[in-house]
Amino acid sequence: MEALLVESCGRTVLPIFSSESETEMFVWLESAFESGWRIREISGEELISLLRGSCADVESVALDPCPEMMATESIGLVSLSRERFISWIVERSMPLLSGGRTHYRDRAR
Repeated sequence: MEALLVESCGRTVLPIFSSESETEMFVWLESAFESGWRIREISGEELISLLRGSCADVESVALDPCPEMMATESIGLVSLSRERFISWIVERSMPLLSGGRTHYRDRAR
């Protein structure tokens, strides 16, 4: 799978979106539809696979960015490093993988 990557302040960024409408707005404003891009919803596991595979050179992931942010430092307000984003996705998935239970260890012991 090939993903739409953007350059921002000298870094390669993968923009991801929480809704189809946010995605459509970004792609429309960036004129990416004219270049043959299409929207596809993927799972967290697919996203991790993408970031560890064909997008391993991506430096950060931008959450619901607007196109105007791409040319400025304000992209940092909605971005995480690739490694931190992968960790966040994995941590969010853990309760689902363990049957919905989350276990904590008490530091005082």
